[in-house]
Amino acid sequence: MNPLTIVLDGVRDGRHTLAEMAQASNSPLSVLEAARDHLLYTGQLVRSPLCPPTSCGGCPLSRTGCRPGLATLQLATQTS
Repeated sequence: MNPLTIVLDGVRDGRHTLAEMAQASNSPLSVLEAARDHLLYTGQLVRSPLCPPTSCGGCPLSRTGCRPGLATLQLATQTS
């Protein structure tokens, strides 16, 4: 399967990490990282910050291994 499709489908299906997508598709993580970077560069995916860029403060995610600047990926919406 095409790495770009794996990442897009993974985001659409709610997979939380590229590692999950790699395991589910038997694809190398480095290939999916490159696909993610391409999709971000071309605007097909956008980053959505989960945490403030500099400090976790009282964020409840800080206890789960979160780090400043953590973000999720979302499909870009088409506007015409």
